Amino acid sequence: MARVGGDEFVVVLETAESLQDVASVAEKLRQAVGQPYLLDGREVEVTVSVGICRYPEQGDSVEALLSCADRDMYRDKQASGAS
Repeated sequence: MARVGGDEFVVVLETAESLQDVASVAEKLRQAVGQPYLLDGREVEVTVSVGICRYPEQGDSVEALLSCADRDMYRDKQASGAS
């Protein structure tokens, strides 16, 4: 995992055999990060929007893959109603 921006991270799954495997990992990340946190005595929740892109089908360079994943993440964000 690597942080690429203020609140954006990249996870590379080198051994994922199917899109179903990738979706399963994405759901596990959503569940783990989505747990409520106590912050200054207040309970807060964090939402996760995920963009999935596969090499080489959807891009053959780092830039192309990041752009593809970014577009997919914004589609996910819109679908979930996140801001």
